[in-house]
Amino acid sequence: MNNKTNWRQEARDCARNVVEEFIDEIVENLIDDGETPKYVDDYENGDEILNGETLDQGRIDTIVEAAECIDEFWNERETDRGLWEGQEPTEAIKTQADFTFHSVVQSYCCELLRLISEEASSGELYDLLNPPEQEGGSVPTRDPVVDTAAVKAFVKKLVEEF
Repeated sequence: MNNKTNWRQEARDCARNVVEEFIDEIVENLIDDGETPKYVDDYENGDEILNGETLDQGRIDTIVEAAECIDEFWNERETDRGLWEGQEPTEAIKTQADFTFHSVVQSYCCELLRLISEEASSGELYDLLNPPEQEGGSVPTRDPVVDTAAVKAFVKKLVEEF
């Protein structure tokens, strides 16, 4: 029986959770600016929520989990030895794994925000954000009204499918 954690999937799930925390702000940015900020920490309390989802939860409890995490993210692993300097070897490896995981989640958050912004520049999300002008009464045209609920539902779908 293999209970090995799929750290890449864990990181993607964590990134989805972090981005979902900002769904209302993301929709507001899309409606106002046509795109999202590039980084989660551009949102109020963004870095705090990202840290809470990754580092503060203590996802990596054992040296085995730490080794698996570092192995899975070998090319993305944290290499700043100052972060674990002075720690016992076992704790140092867990700290390296924690920071590696955090960095990967942050990268996935950026990727997801970029995907949402790209969808806002074309296709169905673009159409939702740019409804056609409507003709009405004595005024030939009026400002189009964006269906906020539809935009939010579409963004949620993108996050779920990530």
